[in-house]
Amino acid sequence: MVSSQRLKVAEAKFDRNITRARATNAKDKGSAQQKGLSVGPVVLGLMMFLILGSSLFELLRAFQSK
Repeated sequence: MVSSQRLKVAEAKFDRNITRARATNAKDKGSAQQKGLSVGPVVLGLMMFLILGSSLFELLRAFQSK
């Protein structure tokens, strides 16, 4: 009997925590969409240059070795 009461209290506490966590996640998700880009265009361009440039060099090296 005592264990079932403890179980009910624990379940209620868990449900409140889950509801609270969902509410905070929903707020965070909405604010992240309003912020826009999290990476600046210069950094994005640099990353694209590095990735595409390295793949281009790998392709050139592969064709030269044949």
